[in-house]
Amino acid sequence: RTHTDPSWKFDEQWKTRFTELVEYVIEHGNCNVPSKYGPLGWWVWRQRQVYKDRRMSQFRIDYLESIGFVWAMKRVGREAYPDQYSQPDPGAISRIVEEERPRHDDLPPSAPEALKARVNVGKRLAKALQEYLDNDSVRLIQTYEKPKKVDPRWKARYTELVHYLIEHGNCNVPSRYGPLGTWVRKQRRDYKDGRMSQFRKEYLDSIGFVWTTKQVGSKEWLPDEYSQPDPKAIARIIDDEKPSHDDLPSSAPKSLKMRVKSDRDLVEALQEYLDEFESDN
Repeated sequence: RTHTDPSWKFDEQWKTRFTELVEYVIEHGNCNVPSKYGPLGWWVWRQRQVYKDRRMSQFRIDYLESIGFVWAMKRVGREAYPDQYSQPDPGAISRIVEEERPRHDDLPPSAPEALKARVNVGKRLAKALQEYLDNDSVRLIQTYEKPKKVDPRWKARYTELVHYLIEHGNCNVPSRYGPLGTWVRKQRRDYKDGRMSQFRKEYLDSIGFVWTTKQVGSKEWLPDEYSQPDPKAIARIIDDEKPSHDDLPSSAPKSLKMRVKSDRDLVEALQEYLDEFESDN
C-alpha cells in the first residue's frame, strides 16, 4: 500500500471491531449486537449514534452497509429490533475483500511492527468477509429477517390463543386453563396498566379480544363487553407474518427453521379462523 491511501484504511482499531462484527454476523445471522454483549455491543451502538449525528465517513458507511447493517432500532417489548432491514451486498463485500487482502503476505522479519500489525488486521478482515460471502445460510437468514412487530415467545402464546378461539369460539381463557390462561390475564393487566405495545394490542383486537371482564356468580368471569373480530386486520397480519422463505435448504440453521415454523403456525391458525369466520358470516 502506498502512503497516498486515505487515512481511513489505516484505522486498525475501527477495522478490528468491524471484523468482530462480521464474525458475529456469521455466528448469529444479524448485526444486532446487544449492548450487554460487551465492547462490540457498545461499538455497534456508537456507530448508530455517529451515523445519526452525521459524523460518519462514507467509507465506514459503505463497509457497514455491505453486510446489511441497520442504522435505526425500535423497542418491541423488552427487546430492541431493527426499525427496518437492509440487505447485504455481495458485490460490495467482494470489493472490500479485494481491497483489504494484504498485497504483501510474507513480510521480512525486519518489517516494522506497525506494518505487520496492519497486515494482520487486513488479513483477518479479508478472511472473515470471505467466510461470510461463502456462507449462503447466513445471508439467507438476513434476507429472511424482517421488522418484528411482536417477539417470538409472545407470538407463540398468541397462536395458542387463536387455536383456543377456533375451538371454543371466544378468547375468554380461564386462569385454571394453565399457562395460556395466565398469559391472557397478563395481557389484560398490561393493557390496564398502559404497558402494552400498540402492535400487541392490534394483534389481539383483530381476533375480538376483550380487555375487561366481570365476575358473574362466585366462580365465573365473563367479558364486560364484547368486541368483534376484524377480518381485514387479520388478513394484514397473515400477510405480514407469512414466511419469506417457505422452502428452506437442509443446510439452513436450526434457528431459522424454527422461526419459519413459528411464523407458518401463526399464519395457518389465523387463516383457519378467518375462513371459519367468513363462512359463518
